Amino acid sequence: MVRVVYHPAVQRDVNNILKHYEDISGRLADEFWEELTSRIAVTAENPGRSHFSTASLRRATFGGFPITFSFANCTENTYHRGSS
Repeated sequence: MVRVVYHPAVQRDVNNILKHYEDISGRLADEFWEELTSRIAVTAENPGRSHFSTASLRRATFGGFPITFSFANCTENTYHRGSS
């Protein structure tokens, strides 16, 4: 598994998304968090499984949420930048 390094804006992005889902339902926010952590772990395990979104970035999608995250697979690191 590669080491995951987060873009500085990821915390803000995730907090905003969690607040949005929490306003709808606490359970929905929990489900989002579980999907996020699971998707990051799966991506770190096999970064090449995700599709390219640009020449240098790949994009991972979530099962039940309209959210994607982009990342660069750098030599030994997977760099995540949250997006929606």
